[in-house]
Amino acid sequence: MKFLVLLVCLCGVPLAAADKWLAKDPAQWTPEEIDRVLSDSAWARQTTAILPSTDEDPRTYPVPLPTPHDAGLAGGVSSTSGSSDGHWDGGVGRLPRDGTPTLPVTVRWDSALPIRQALRIRGSEAPSEKDYVIAVLGMVPAHQPLTAGMRQGLINQARLMARGKKAIVPEDVEIDDGTGAVRIFFSRTEPITSNDKEVTFGTTFGSMKVIQKFRLKEMMYRGKLEL
Repeated sequence: MKFLVLLVCLCGVPLAAADKWLAKDPAQWTPEEIDRVLSDSAWARQTTAILPSTDEDPRTYPVPLPTPHDAGLAGGVSSTSGSSDGHWDGGVGRLPRDGTPTLPVTVRWDSALPIRQALRIRGSEAPSEKDYVIAVLGMVPAHQPLTAGMRQGLINQARLMARGKKAIVPEDVEIDDGTGAVRIFFSRTEPITSNDKEVTFGTTFGSMKVIQKFRLKEMMYRGKLEL
């Protein structure tokens, strides 16, 4: 019995150590902890955008695919399956014909308090908490202007969905010029609560499709659901 209790305690150590920034004052966050908040936390999930079949030429896309550097993501040209053909994203490449091309992206709740705090520490502009703001990083290269067609397309396609509730549609879209982060604004008039347990963000952008689920019980910060 003592061994079992000890094993359970030890198994809980890595998670507690990894998330210790949650209990710290944001001013005390280390650069590594800020990176974690912004790119690998309950509010920031790394996923993949599904791209068209390899029979389609990415050079014909209306929006050029970003490199990891443009998108503010880590990574480079892979030397394994999926290496760059000179026109593809540097971190993805054209996959074999029996594979599915994907693009690494990060889906982040920029309106959540921990994210806003981390952005301000970094000297970046943080949105207000008036709306739910979902940022997708890696889908658009830096310095890509937001055209009226792109904006309307994202408003038409993006959704926040909780089980048993009507999907929330966007009210506005912005692109951060420096990073290419696409920020999608959803009204809080139909609030998401911890009772919803899970919320799903989904959008299509041109030929790319992004879907990411978030577990709300993991998004508690200082005793409050932060979205």
